[in-house]
Amino acid sequence: MPDPAAAYACKTRVAPLQSQTIPRLELLGALLLARLVTTVATSLSLELALGPTTCYSDSQIALFWIKGITKEWKPFVHNRVWEIRNLVPIECWHHCSGEKNPADLPSRGVMPSELAKNEIWWHGPTWLKEDVDIKKLDLIDMPSECMVELKSNLQSVELVVMEDFGISLIIQITDYSDLNKLLSVMAHVLMIIDRLKRRIGPPCHVGPSYLSKAEFLWLRDVQRELVTRGDFSSLQSKLDLFCDDAGIWRYGGRLAKAEMPYSTRHPIILPRSHHYTLLIIRRAHKRVLYSGVKETLTEVRSKYWVVKGRAMVKKVLHSCVICKRFEGLPYRAPPPPPLPSFRVNEQPPFTYTGVDYAGPVFVRPDHPLQAHCDQKVWICLYTCCVTRAVHIDLVTNLSCHSFLRSFKRFTSRRGLPRRMISDNGSTFKAAAKVIENVTTSPVVSKHLAGIGIEWYHNLEKAPWWGGLFERLIGLTKRCLRKAIGRAQFRYDELLTAITEIEAILNSRPFYVSPDDVEEPLTPFHLLSGRRLYNLPDELCFHQIEEEFTTTLSPVLLNRRMRHLQLTLDKFWKRWKSEYLLNLRERYQYKTQRRAD
Repeated sequence: MPDPAAAYACKTRVAPLQSQTIPRLELLGALLLARLVTTVATSLSLELALGPTTCYSDSQIALFWIKGITKEWKPFVHNRVWEIRNLVPIECWHHCSGEKNPADLPSRGVMPSELAKNEIWWHGPTWLKEDVDIKKLDLIDMPSECMVELKSNLQSVELVVMEDFGISLIIQITDYSDLNKLLSVMAHVLMIIDRLKRRIGPPCHVGPSYLSKAEFLWLRDVQRELVTRGDFSSLQSKLDLFCDDAGIWRYGGRLAKAEMPYSTRHPIILPRSHHYTLLIIRRAHKRVLYSGVKETLTEVRSKYWVVKGRAMVKKVLHSCVICKRFEGLPYRAPPPPPLPSFRVNEQPPFTYTGVDYAGPVFVRPDHPLQAHCDQKVWICLYTCCVTRAVHIDLVTNLSCHSFLRSFKRFTSRRGLPRRMISDNGSTFKAAAKVIENVTTSPVVSKHLAGIGIEWYHNLEKAPWWGGLFERLIGLTKRCLRKAIGRAQFRYDELLTAITEIEAILNSRPFYVSPDDVEEPLTPFHLLSGRRLYNLPDELCFHQIEEEFTTTLSPVLLNRRMRHLQLTLDKFWKRWKSEYLLNLRERYQYKTQRRAD
């Protein structure tokens, strides 16, 4: 058991959040020990006469950092070693192996039952009681891991004795993304060196002379790579290169007598692949306010000539973040899947119907006293998925009840649809629930003979869905914009206008070919058997009137019915051969263009 009269003190800390190496953590532990020893010694110095202090550490690297007086460490190690030396003298530090170090037991984890019986924890290593020279346990040679924290390590020494020289070995140019910042740093370095030579006080600011000198040094360093290339002789004869009085290689050319600056007549030659060239192109691109390749290349060639400069400018502009942000194209929509069955199979008009809103549109009130307050209305467009016919109506608001009244007007004129398709608007979701409840009630089910309406909503956050009604919404807006313009109609006037637009859209041809002999097929042909804007065939009607006035027999009625059915079948055959096949060809055309 330990001596009851002995005093014990301990302290621990968790590792810092910023990840550090194991030797640095061992050095932090030595610093914590030095502070603890100093605090305890200061507290007991008034009551006891303390002898010399001895500190042990199992980290050979940390001990060498502490005792290495002749070495110059990096800031992290230097600051902590300096504090340790001020708190505890260097000769008080000694080495202790990890197996004999009591502090390793709790840090590595040990059971309390084992800790109560551990001799090293309670009495320390055995050589503390023996007459052993602890200096023999200390480290003599410097561990190889200590080289990492040296300010002037062996790698920097190797760089000094290399044959290559230049400022690129001192300043890493790839760490800079802005040319002005690079030249500013280099100018500060030159100014500090100049003032140290002349023993002048601290500098105030960097002058233009230092910036020009910094640019000159960088150009000399960059052109050294160009001169050492194997094809420099052919490049020199091709571009008529010459070296000026300052030692800078310039482009010769035939503009020596032109009235323009010397740097424009004889621009400085630069290699294509150097990072300094990249910084020059970036600065020129910024000066022309992020314009295109032509403007940027013109700005660069006002002072520099880059080998294969146009290709290099294109490469730099392709990676410009600002140009991508403002000129980049959006993501392409996924390839369209096959059209659903309700788009390509023959069905009566408005059996499958899509619905969408457009607006709002402002209308003038009918009462003169309400002329100051405009009223909003919305366009509700129903489109047939098969015949592409439209039915347009007006609603006064976006409520569910207003849409249901419009839906009743639609079904009263066009018939009850089997399926409705819409986007994920809140109005359509509520209307779908109401219609589902209505159609599932016993009274309505009996009235509709068990026929209900299916309501499908497009996928959320999928703007490429719903093209069957979005396309017709665009056509309706275009007709309304060109017909009305900025004029403001009353409600009945606007209703008349959109009804005329409905007739125009239903009279549009599915497909127009210059070789067509027959009239182009329109949605009205599938709705009413003829294009609505055409006059009825008077000869046909006179013939029908004569036939019906002479004799009205079942044979005549059957023949007339077969004639109408054959006419309608002919229209549907033309719908398949002209409209559906045209959809396939248009899809192949778009796919081919996208692949190019």
